[in-house]
This record gives sequence, C-alpha cells and structure tokens, in this order.
Amino acid sequence: MQDCAAATQNILIAAESMGLGAVWTASYPYDDRTKAVIERLNLPGNHVPLNVIPIGYPTGEDLPKNKWKPENIIWQ
Repeated sequence: MQDCAAATQNILIAAESMGLGAVWTASYPYDDRTKAVIERLNLPGNHVPLNVIPIGYPTGEDLPKNKWKPENIIWQ
C-alpha cells in the first residue's frame, strides 16, 4: 500500500509539472468504491485498487479550498 501511495504521489506531481490537473480519488478502504472500481475495470479478484486518478486540463476557474478551521486545533 505504501508503494502504491508513493507512486500515486509521483503521478500527481508529474501531472502538475506538465500543466495537467489530477486528483487522488480514494477507493480503498471504502468497500463500495473498491467494488465499483473492480467491476468497472474488470480486475481479478485478488487485486484491490487503492485509488483512481482522473487527469485532465484545468480550466483555471477552480481555486483550492480553504480547509483551515481554528476550532480543529487543540493546544495542551
């Protein structure tokens, strides 16, 4: 799993370097997503997909989401 995660990161970085947009779309550990990917790609039963990476040309209209929430920080 760690190797696949590292490979995914490298794919995302490579796509960005080529001016493409890409996103890590998790399938594992969500059973419904994993099953859908296995069925759609007709994967053998012993394969468990970690993710799907949609790649395309960004429109430039979307901006990164601001996910910062100070209430999620706890100082002890």
